[in-house]
Amino acid sequence: MFGFGVAKVNDKLQLIDVDIFYKPETFIQVLRGERKADDLKNGQDIMGPAVAGGCPHFEALSKSK
Repeated sequence: MFGFGVAKVNDKLQLIDVDIFYKPETFIQVLRGERKADDLKNGQDIMGPAVAGGCPHFEALSKSK
């Protein structure tokens, strides 16, 4: 499962607020066999195939495995 978060910090870099974005329903569809796991590869279900393929963060994650 992929997602992303946005954090808000103060001037001392202390965490003030965090928003987490993900799509649990697509992950559950894979667990139920209703969807192929490759549909979620590199966050394509959230970011779309064009963005996920060119995102340096996803590329770095893929190389570290």
